[in-house]
Amino acid sequence: MQLLLKYRVVIRGSIEVVWFTGGIKILKHICPICGYEELTQAPYDTDGNESFEICDCCGFEFGFDDVHDGHTFETYRNKWISAGATWFYKQSEPEIWDLNQQLKNIEKIQPMYVPFYMRTKSTE
Repeated sequence: MQLLLKYRVVIRGSIEVVWFTGGIKILKHICPICGYEELTQAPYDTDGNESFEICDCCGFEFGFDDVHDGHTFETYRNKWISAGATWFYKQSEPEIWDLNQQLKNIEKIQPMYVPFYMRTKSTE
């Protein structure tokens, strides 16, 4: 039986999920659109550069859906929920999933880095 521990730690102003399994640390990040806790990269780095990672849950691609398509987190989230909040990558969907519970994770990641195009004097 393998021991699996889960911790939430604050790193650089955002909450990241850390799993410890067999002495190996696996760092995960929370999606600011849907609250999914399994992003492998921070959506934006300290300079505001996008990760271009696609969230398995909501399908948001950081650096495309925001920059190319012009979505804010809120507009994309509302569109996704209005369309039924279906999982983008079905293989990652847990057997038991609660959208409302997952959305609560969003509150845990404020403040976070913002994309470069949203930078103002006050955010730098």
